[in-house]
Amino acid sequence: CLPDLKRELQERHRNLAKEVSEYSKSAMLEGSGFDTKALVILTHEFQEDFDAALKGTNLKDSDLKTLTGGARIATIFKYRFPSELAKVDLQDKDMRSQLILAIKNIRGFRSGLFTPDEAFEYIVKMQIAKFEEPIIKCVDMVVADLKRIIHDVSTKLKRYPFLQRVVEELLTQQLKEREFTTKEACNLYVQTQLAYINTTNEDFIGFSNAERSANANDANRNISNQIIRKGFLRVHTGGKIFQAKDFYFILSTDNLSWYSDSDEREKKYMLHLENL
Repeated sequence: CLPDLKRELQERHRNLAKEVSEYSKSAMLEGSGFDTKALVILTHEFQEDFDAALKGTNLKDSDLKTLTGGARIATIFKYRFPSELAKVDLQDKDMRSQLILAIKNIRGFRSGLFTPDEAFEYIVKMQIAKFEEPIIKCVDMVVADLKRIIHDVSTKLKRYPFLQRVVEELLTQQLKEREFTTKEACNLYVQTQLAYINTTNEDFIGFSNAERSANANDANRNISNQIIRKGFLRVHTGGKIFQAKDFYFILSTDNLSWYSDSDEREKKYMLHLENL
């Protein structure tokens, strides 16, 4: 028992001696300005440890088991935040039904040809506003990880409980102020998007784009609708063999039309041949 006790005491002595040596070195016991020098050194070491935790330049055994520090925050931005955005419920079917009801309510007893801007903007703004919640949630997750880093790094100040508590309180208070400012900026960004809906954007067809599209279709239709043959044909109009009438026919690539005469003023019928 005595040899074991001796080895245990020697081991404890070496550990305590090493701890005292590190304490003396970091605190710089020599000199009259002990308090100021120790405070400067400790705060500088805290700042370096905090930067290392964010940048990932100081690996520990725990870093081989799970994500820590800045890696967790990077994961929030790269994976968690896009995942939260994807959870936003944007049902196209619901949007269509809501838009139809909004159009009817805005028009009242009147009828119209085009979609009122008020109805469209109201529905779009409702969808944009849904993105504010995942944005704020992302800020909350980042703040929670920063608080965790502050707490982990401040454990090195456990020899000075009062200093550790003050440092944590000051940094937490500063973090709260930055959190408030960040959330305000995020809210302002969403409100900016809600302030004006650019219906002339190419993603929205609008009247001008619809007109251009219709004109383009007409032009393509005119180009593709080539006349193949035209002339008079006799059509039997009754049950008797000799009861017939002459019509002026025009056969094109898109349709077959016939008129009362060659002036093409009175169209009798037109048969569409598209997709046949």
